[in-house]
Amino acid sequence: MFLLLVLAMGIGCGSPTPRSAVIATTPITIIPLPVTVDEVSTRVTFVYSGDAIYADSSVLAIAEYLSTALHQLHPGFELTPTPSAEHAVIQFTIDPLIDGLDGYELSITSERVTIRAASPSGCFYGVQTLLQLQHETESPNALAFLNTNVRDQARFKHRGLLLDCCRHFVEKEAIKRYIELLARYKMNVFHWHLTEDQGWRLQSTAYPKLTEIGAWRKQADGSSYGGYYTQNEVIDIVKHAEKHFVTVIPEIELPGHSSAAIASYPWLSCFGDTIEVATEWGVFKDIYCAGSDTTLRFLETIFDEVMALFPSEHIHIGGDEAPKQHWENCPKCQQRIRDEGLADAHELQSWMVAHFAQYLNEHGKKLIGWDEILEGGLPAGCTVQAWRGTEGGIQAAQLGADAIMSPTSHAYFDYGVHTTDLEQVYRFNPVPSELTPDESRHIIGGECNMWTEHAPQHTLDSKLFPRLLAMAEVLWTPQARRVYSEFYQRVQREYPRLDAQAVQYGPEGRSFAHTALERHTNQWWLPIERKTSFDSVQYTFGSTRKNLELNEDRVQLPKTQGAHHLQLFAFKNQSIDTVKIGTAIHEALFAKVERTHPYSAFYTAGGDAALTDGLIGSHDFRDGFWQAYSGHDLEATLYFDEHKRFNTLEFPIYVYGNAWIFPPEFVELSISDNGVDWELITRLKNPLNEGDPRQGIVMLSSRFDTVTASQVRIRAKNRGVCPPWHDAAGEPAWLFCSEIMLMLQ
Repeated sequence: MFLLLVLAMGIGCGSPTPRSAVIATTPITIIPLPVTVDEVSTRVTFVYSGDAIYADSSVLAIAEYLSTALHQLHPGFELTPTPSAEHAVIQFTIDPLIDGLDGYELSITSERVTIRAASPSGCFYGVQTLLQLQHETESPNALAFLNTNVRDQARFKHRGLLLDCCRHFVEKEAIKRYIELLARYKMNVFHWHLTEDQGWRLQSTAYPKLTEIGAWRKQADGSSYGGYYTQNEVIDIVKHAEKHFVTVIPEIELPGHSSAAIASYPWLSCFGDTIEVATEWGVFKDIYCAGSDTTLRFLETIFDEVMALFPSEHIHIGGDEAPKQHWENCPKCQQRIRDEGLADAHELQSWMVAHFAQYLNEHGKKLIGWDEILEGGLPAGCTVQAWRGTEGGIQAAQLGADAIMSPTSHAYFDYGVHTTDLEQVYRFNPVPSELTPDESRHIIGGECNMWTEHAPQHTLDSKLFPRLLAMAEVLWTPQARRVYSEFYQRVQREYPRLDAQAVQYGPEGRSFAHTALERHTNQWWLPIERKTSFDSVQYTFGSTRKNLELNEDRVQLPKTQGAHHLQLFAFKNQSIDTVKIGTAIHEALFAKVERTHPYSAFYTAGGDAALTDGLIGSHDFRDGFWQAYSGHDLEATLYFDEHKRFNTLEFPIYVYGNAWIFPPEFVELSISDNGVDWELITRLKNPLNEGDPRQGIVMLSSRFDTVTASQVRIRAKNRGVCPPWHDAAGEPAWLFCSEIMLMLQ
């Protein structure tokens, strides 16, 4: 029997008076869903009158945490320690026989509440479940809980949120609040992104210019934007996280994303050029010089300071998106390549990662890096965080290394809900089917990533919630227990709790979903699926609005050929959600398409039929309606069931140089009737000047004499690599396209 310490309720006098009330079966709202939970048919009400909370000495702080939480909900309760152990209402017990990672057992009866766990963390997560089982009472001097038994444990040990505080600064108190919200939903890692091109956020006593210069960038209006965390503030945040069983893992980027550091100390770069803290988003060619011993000593000193501030086992070093252009021309880097017997600059990056992996290991720490650290060979003992899909995690696990899964497809919460909605996040399984059971054990968990290029602090709630609830359940609850429709209902019942915590949550996803066009009675229609409920819906092509009745599930498109932009307006509770959908009517609709080169698995636009499905992507290139080719051309042959007549080609492309997305050098259209003899009909040149800064859709168009053909070939010439003037010079260039529109006008 463990020694029990006591915290007593100090209101009133006399004996505790628990009582049970029979109620209708009540749906339980626990997020994340436990491994097992009994159905509820009663609730237990405790009228406090000298009642006590018992806690084993190792979990006394958790009992105090619960006491504080109950006091916040019911300010009339004052809890003070007492030596008496009689009449316990809530008991904590450490029981080494409780199974599972962070496992606990929670029992609520008419006599008492009992939380048993093998570790303090298990007791803490039992408290989170208990707080979610609270039920409203009419009496201000009473607490009610749903009467149930819970047996629970975590699926993964790493359940995290990455917060980028560099692109937009996040205040200390806001960070502490997010740590509390993470703990509320049994997440246990706060991955703190502290250094970037656009700002260095961590105070350094050894290198003060990092915050004097590197923490601030110039705005377009000439003002200065930025901020940083003092070492005392970091210590305060880390201690706050420890109280909530959250580990803070700092990220100090190398060798890339280092413009702010180089702006502070130009000698950190290959050529010592004076630069400014970056003011735009993207990837930049100024990176740390891997050939300079002085630069290595700088980073070692920074890590010494970081390790003194953060007790976490792991340190994240980034390692992603590091253009090698300067390294290729730097005498010191080239000498390092020769001295170390390396093949090229890619192996030089692997050498640099290995150097700091060893340095951290010598100080009792382990290195985490983005999946680029696999390139050139993975240093021993490193953990890979997969973001460019799941392939990096698969490769790491197959090599016997641990992996954290946070692919853009499911875990990037800076993407809008039109790209990654609540259901998409919930469908995520961090363990890829390609892995064997032994390899699967190396998938230690996952993270949701909150990058802040377009997300200042006041927008974070709406980006994170409710999607963070889905990720919390993905990382805690067994895969076999997860059912989206049931989870969705629990989310609806969770909103009042989020309201009580002043969480300004955003939408769950698209108001509408749509698929490829349909043809009925010689007319084209766009199928519309309502994803949420509304008071009313209107739509427009152009300026005329029409009502979409509740029984209507499709919209009739204009008969004229060309691009048509539909806007849907959903009205609910005096708010309006506007959804824009690009459509196209043309002669090539639903033509069979064969490609010479495969499209990217990251940007499929729905698959093989995407370029002739009548749907055009939006100004968000991640919206799911753009098809992309990395480093090679689009060569597509269209096959028609009958000869088609047309005299116009329109070809929507996307351009965004900072994301390595460039227009094609040219687009060619050729026709044939036998698939052997091809006639070139038109050749469109790139209409943009080199270095054009625009971002968004560009419609390439050509008008020619009317032709007739059964086969059409389109070739869009990818420029291959980013140009020499670009910060990612030499890296594969992206070509984005959405529809091949052939029209008779």
